[in-house]
Amino acid sequence: MNIFFRFFILTCWLTLSFQSLASDTNELEQWRKQIKETRLLTENNVPAAYEQAQKLQKNFPIDATPSDQASILNLLARIELYAGLTDFSMDHAEQAFELAKLHDDKVGQVEADMTTALAAINQGDIDKQNRIVMHSMTIANDIDRPDLFAEVMLRTSMMYRRMEQYEQGIEIAVQAMEIAKQNNNPLAMTYASNALAAAYDIGDRFENALSMYEQMRVHAIEAHSKMLETDAMVGIGRMTFRLGNIAEGERILREGVESYRSIGAPFYLGHVLVGIAEILHQTGRTAETMPMMDEVVKIYEDGHVDIALWWALKFRGTYYQALGKTTLANNDAQRGYQLAKEIGYPYYLNQSARQMAAIMAIQGHYKEAYQLNVEANETAEKSTKEKLNTRMLELAQRYETESKQRKINELNHRNEVQEHELKQHELHHRWLVTLLASCGVIMSLSLFFMVRLRRSKEKIALLNVTLEQRVLERTEEIHRRANYLRTFIDTLPMMAWLKDTEGRFIIVNHTFSKVAGQPIEKIISNTDLDFFPKEMAEHYRAIDAEVMTTRRMKILEEQILDQDPQKVVWVETIKMPILDQENNVLGTVGIARNVDDRKAMEDAKEQALTEAMRLATMRSEFMAKMSHELRTPLNSILGYVDVLQKDSTLVDYPDQLNRLKIIEQSGEHLLELINNILDFAKIEAGKQELHFNNVSVPAFLKNLFNIIYVRINHKAIRLLCNISPSVPNIIFVDDIRLKQVLLNLLSNAVNYTKQGEISLNVREVEQGKIRFEVQDTGRGIKAERLDTIFLPFEQIVDKSLRTEGTGLGLAISRELVRLMGGEIYVTSREGEGSCFWFDLDVAVQSEAVCIANGNVAKYLAPDLQNIELPNFDVIDFDDNLTLPSIEEMRVLHRLALEGHIRGIIEYVTHLVALDSNYEPFAEKLRNLALTYQSKKILELVDHYIERN
Repeated sequence: MNIFFRFFILTCWLTLSFQSLASDTNELEQWRKQIKETRLLTENNVPAAYEQAQKLQKNFPIDATPSDQASILNLLARIELYAGLTDFSMDHAEQAFELAKLHDDKVGQVEADMTTALAAINQGDIDKQNRIVMHSMTIANDIDRPDLFAEVMLRTSMMYRRMEQYEQGIEIAVQAMEIAKQNNNPLAMTYASNALAAAYDIGDRFENALSMYEQMRVHAIEAHSKMLETDAMVGIGRMTFRLGNIAEGERILREGVESYRSIGAPFYLGHVLVGIAEILHQTGRTAETMPMMDEVVKIYEDGHVDIALWWALKFRGTYYQALGKTTLANNDAQRGYQLAKEIGYPYYLNQSARQMAAIMAIQGHYKEAYQLNVEANETAEKSTKEKLNTRMLELAQRYETESKQRKINELNHRNEVQEHELKQHELHHRWLVTLLASCGVIMSLSLFFMVRLRRSKEKIALLNVTLEQRVLERTEEIHRRANYLRTFIDTLPMMAWLKDTEGRFIIVNHTFSKVAGQPIEKIISNTDLDFFPKEMAEHYRAIDAEVMTTRRMKILEEQILDQDPQKVVWVETIKMPILDQENNVLGTVGIARNVDDRKAMEDAKEQALTEAMRLATMRSEFMAKMSHELRTPLNSILGYVDVLQKDSTLVDYPDQLNRLKIIEQSGEHLLELINNILDFAKIEAGKQELHFNNVSVPAFLKNLFNIIYVRINHKAIRLLCNISPSVPNIIFVDDIRLKQVLLNLLSNAVNYTKQGEISLNVREVEQGKIRFEVQDTGRGIKAERLDTIFLPFEQIVDKSLRTEGTGLGLAISRELVRLMGGEIYVTSREGEGSCFWFDLDVAVQSEAVCIANGNVAKYLAPDLQNIELPNFDVIDFDDNLTLPSIEEMRVLHRLALEGHIRGIIEYVTHLVALDSNYEPFAEKLRNLALTYQSKKILELVDHYIERN
């Protein structure tokens, strides 16, 4: 009884122990499951995830492992990083790393490394970030976490980008994508797409980058990560803007702002706000950036994110500078410079020094600006040396690793040799023992096999019968498959054949037999020489030989004889070599299809294209000749109008003078229309040429504004010209064509603006690229009309508001800008105004800063009229020229009055033939005639007639 009672007590105790153990195990697994759920919640709602993670840390299971402790610390660190609590995030990540390292938890180490690397960036410790990323790369291969490994590859790629080692960054990005595709993990694919999109972005391949960001967004949605989905959305917005769709890019980025706010990720919010501010600045809406940039600076100041704060101050300082707030720009530049010193990375020091130098130059502190530029250059040189040292260190480490690997390989080889020798000795010994034992066994087995042999003969006879039956069945199967293949080949609507290495036909289909005009039985075992003309057959055999020699497929179009010997048809032929398992050539296989209809269509298309080009050329020549012929009498009319207006006898007849003024205005308008048609004809004919000159930007723009200011016609319009301080003083462009484009854009702005403001903004968007922008507050353009305003003979407004003109102005302007290497863009809202702009690459001829009257770079149109400009239209009267006789001068005077430009050119040629001393005088007249300046010709001839 006592023994039974003890056994009962022991059984109860064991049962309760097992139940307690099962309960504890279930509680731990539940806790681990909540860790994973909270990690996913972190990607969608940071504040809620932080609250949940703190509860999990407080309810830490008693039987949890050190790896579990590292997991909760890593979770807290990642959440705090997203929430902008950088210092707390760094502390928790470092604790997690030490704990994981102590217990050889490589997953915990890599998770801690990823958070620490991002936190180090926020704290401005670039070197620490680089060390941590390189450490994570050394152990990431040993973990079975595709998503974590892909994130390591992304951070490594971004590290190389930050170090300006772009080739290594791109290589890592490509490898990440290949590995992610093998695992097909949504989170891994998200990180890999991000890395590859950033690589395409560096190479200015914006369309490819956009595609990768779109893929990243799909994978992020599949991974249920709103944070990464928003990251992808921001990338899509930036690429959309860079591809020219400004409004759509801005809309997408603003969606990203709202998404980051809902997630609760302030640092990421600051990043996308900077992106929107840059779009506003580049589209001339700099004033709208200030509230955004103030919020960004506040975010990074509160989070103690030195590098992000440096970027925010750099951008805000640039915007202050563009708005003319030099003092505020200088304050941000000074703060950025101090932060760059604390960060200690050459790139940031270089950029801050250059920004401060530009501001110092604007303020007139040229000595300080020079010193800062010297410092920037020294920093750039130091950065180059550091890159070289880094590369040398990488090569040395690689050499050391390879050297160690060679030594290990040598030791392994020696061990293998020794093991092989020991095995040989052991095998030799075993062989002797086995030989002796085998002799006894063989004797015993011989008797056994004698008995078995008789039984085997009976079984072999039975197997032979079965084998013969299987051979018959297999033969029937082969014949059946051969019939299937024969039927398949014969149903092909194209010629098909097989040849051996000698060119003999082995298999042909009915289509081939029909074209060759012979039954299949006669074709088999024969060659092309038996069915086709010798020259054609030799050509076919040469192609076969080439395919067998190169062992590559060949596709060609050729002519063959049809059933009718007199008819030749075009076929597309594909020939390939036939190879056996040892890669030996067995022959060729070929297919050919009739492409006669396609060739006929191509010929017809080519003829139509040729005819269209001929008609277009004839039209362009006709337009050029007609506009030239119309301009000659028109110049004559304008010349006589000018003479009549100077007639003093008409002073008492104001009505007559008004009529002459109407004639002059109408003639000049008609001349402008003819010039537009002639310019368009030259552009269509591809005969428009550029003539580049060194052009003073301030003088050019002031002269332009003097011209356009007259056209305002007393409207209530304020005319502005804004020149950025970074615009060079001298540029190398075709000033005539540039003036033509800007005059057209400004004239359109004047025509369609009753009151308000018209501004011409000129600024440098990047080194050697200048942006010209014409903005007005006029009537605006309907959205559905924006795609058609650049078409020939189209006008900006509705038919009810159409102004006088050909509708060629914008078409000509766009073609001229394209000829100069740019493209015109337009944004407009109906009732609010329009903005036209284009960028030109210019060869800068001077490093001087564009400073007007000390440091003024903005002035009103009336101020422009008070500045004396060089008069390029004044005629140089050289009284030392050898002149023709008075009778010949009167002939020239009559031709000038008539505006007969062709007659003037022919007559001056005649004068030079009479006497070569007339050449300087003739050259002066010829230059004026070639530019259709009949008034100047008349003035010149009048002067010399009066002198004689």
